[in-house]
Amino acid sequence: MRKNTIRKAGLVALGLLFVAQTAMAQMGTGRVSGTVKDQEGNPIEGATVTAQAGDSGRVLEATTDQRGRWAILGFRSRAYDFSVQAAGFMPYNYQAPMRQAGKNPDMDLVLERAQMGRSAGTGGGLLAEAQELHQAGRYDEALAMYDEVLTADPTVYQINLNRAAVLRELGRPDDAKAAYQIVLDQEPGNAAALVSLGEMAMADSDMDGALSYWEQAVDSTQDEVIPYNVAQISFQNGETEKAIEYYLIAADRRADWAEPFVQIGIVYLNMGDFPAAAEQFEMAIEVEPESAAAAQAQAMLDALPKPE
Repeated sequence: MRKNTIRKAGLVALGLLFVAQTAMAQMGTGRVSGTVKDQEGNPIEGATVTAQAGDSGRVLEATTDQRGRWAILGFRSRAYDFSVQAAGFMPYNYQAPMRQAGKNPDMDLVLERAQMGRSAGTGGGLLAEAQELHQAGRYDEALAMYDEVLTADPTVYQINLNRAAVLRELGRPDDAKAAYQIVLDQEPGNAAALVSLGEMAMADSDMDGALSYWEQAVDSTQDEVIPYNVAQISFQNGETEKAIEYYLIAADRRADWAEPFVQIGIVYLNMGDFPAAAEQFEMAIEVEPESAAAAQAQAMLDALPKPE
């Protein structure tokens, strides 16, 4: 009788999970993260990254930390004008389409020093011209110009991140992977390369490969989605303790996110530990009470068998 109850509760949880995730995809607020570095690969602390949707007047802004990392939350599905500025460097301006649901691709930016002698213009410099071509979807031209930048200064290995992104757009995944690997050969913990290789492994249905890359990336980025993805795959692999550990890391990185607590509750449901599951669902409601995930948590609480 208890086994049947557990099975039914698990089925209810999985059904509610599907509905809630669909709702969140429709209602979610877009986010993007990335890094700002100089051409030698040194992080630029204190750089300002701003994003504005046309003439809406609404400006989103972030400042890079000691490792050059930044993140912005609050995008809707439309094109945004980005501006990156840092003292002593050429400003960089570009436009990129954002999506509202979920996380947008990482933006790892390289700024040129102001004394390099090229015209500032829009973005300024050969690299900025290549990035503008990239954002405009002129991928063959962008790739040629990125190659020109590398030819002029082979030490700027980070340009291979840009090259890899273009190669993916051109349908050349093997060349893209090779470009990411060049970055990792120089900087084994490069989060952008590890995350992107994980995404490519996932697209190839290589779950173990994705897990390996994303686990390596967790300590190199403060993005909450990466540990969440590690947790999801670990749970699917039956590694419940590991899944809980990484869900908690994701929750710690974004204090107002209910979804990791919902997922931990589902882990406990599948373990048959209803009191622990209830505690996690209650936590989800507490941290993000108006969210679809909180509604999902409440529905699961209501579906749990009541203590006799």
